[in-house]
Amino acid sequence: MSIPLSDSNGMSPNGNVAPRRRNGGGFGIANTRERLAAFYGVAFALEIAPNAPTGTVVSIELPFRTSTIAVAHGDAMESPDG
Repeated sequence: MSIPLSDSNGMSPNGNVAPRRRNGGGFGIANTRERLAAFYGVAFALEIAPNAPTGTVVSIELPFRTSTIAVAHGDAMESPDG
């Protein structure tokens, strides 16, 4: 499954973060990558690229699963289809 996201504020065309963002930061993307890796192993992709002239495009690729549904407390439930 592929999930594309884009906006018109964020990166400059050369890939630098637009100046309106605070310095430091970056934990949100790192945490997202860690959570995706914990759940999907190496079977996911998270790419971030500039969206000219000043936006950002994020593409998330996930394996399609129908056998289990993860819930917040870490348990899994069988889905109705199997």
